[in-house]
Amino acid sequence: MQHHHRMSSRDHHAGRARAAATIMTVLAVAGGVLAGTAPAQAVKDRSAAYERGVVAKVNKARAARGVAKVRVVSCVDQIAEARARRMPRIARIGSSVTTEQCARVLRMEATASRRARPAAVVRGWLRRSATRAALLDPGVVAVGIGATRSRAWHVNLLLVGPVTSSSSDDGSDDGVDGGTSDGGTTDGGTTDGGTTDGGTGGTTDAVESAILEETNRRRADHGLAPLQASSCATTFAEEVTSNMVAVDDLVHADLSTLRSRCSVSGAAENIAALTATTLDAATVVQMWMDSTAHRANILDPALTHLGVGAAQNAASGRWYVTQDFLG
Repeated sequence: MQHHHRMSSRDHHAGRARAAATIMTVLAVAGGVLAGTAPAQAVKDRSAAYERGVVAKVNKARAARGVAKVRVVSCVDQIAEARARRMPRIARIGSSVTTEQCARVLRMEATASRRARPAAVVRGWLRRSATRAALLDPGVVAVGIGATRSRAWHVNLLLVGPVTSSSSDDGSDDGVDGGTSDGGTTDGGTTDGGTTDGGTGGTTDAVESAILEETNRRRADHGLAPLQASSCATTFAEEVTSNMVAVDDLVHADLSTLRSRCSVSGAAENIAALTATTLDAATVVQMWMDSTAHRANILDPALTHLGVGAAQNAASGRWYVTQDFLG
């Protein structure tokens, strides 16, 4: 007996529907993959273009002043990109990060959070004395750059010196935040002066007073008015110093907090660490004077008040010192 299977019209249409549904599912999945990949690549390309724009504008400013161009180096670039992705939830970078990972001393970390093109970001940095000094410093030979966008562009620029075999942190530059006129901030590195002997000694108050006096002596040498002691800035500087002593490392404060707490529009910060039996005010201030952007802070005529914090980590013997300027 022969059996013949005949497909009914209903079965035929159901089969076609299932096939069509399968095709649509495959297309939807493929479309989803393409849709997910394309925007991600577009975002990456846009960030890369923005980063190239920032570096190009920095090099244009350097060329206009006869300074050699900087180049992007991958090791520093990776650090900058990672930090840009985490802005603004990160603390200031320490010089030891680039020194240890990339064998280069950090001269400055400049940051900005703005809805602006690269040219405007770089102009904002050039308007500030310390950042301008670092951007145009012949000793800065390379950079790392990271840029991400959410509601605004978050830019992190790390300016570094030549390759060094030393793991010490000498002569790195600090940043200054001169206000909110351009919507950005500039934050910098730190100074680590190694080991020294002899010095001021005595109580912490005496050390802090001696650093203020030495700072004003340097300003007087350049025809500048002395900085007045500020109790608000002093309290803040002592808190910053206590934090560094606690972690036994160089860490900058958030200058927007300093401006807000002391009700000023301009602020700057220098920090330093050195190992010594006693602390010598002249040695610390000279360390800052030998660093381009630290020096710019000390000799900035727009800054009018100063607070100093100094304390020693008993375990390591390192002294930590903070200068917080107001203007």
